[in-house]
Amino acid sequence: MRGRCRGMKGIVAVILFLAFTILLAFFVVLGLASGEACFTMPLLSRAHVACLVIWATAVITAIIMLVVFAGIVALVFEQAVYTHDL
Repeated sequence: MRGRCRGMKGIVAVILFLAFTILLAFFVVLGLASGEACFTMPLLSRAHVACLVIWATAVITAIIMLVVFAGIVALVFEQAVYTHDL
């Protein structure tokens, strides 16, 4: 049973890593695309403001996801080091 749990932790960690990486990539691409699109719009038009809101939301979400992901990784490694179960 102990070996089974160890394998499950690794699988869960890989799935979490892939999910966060895909979501982070999505928000980074969204931020880059909307940021580039903002430069082609008339300054302070409705579309420009909406584009800036989308860009800011994507950037803030990506930063939050990076912080959360770093926290999860730190907790997993701290637990693994503490229990010698890496």
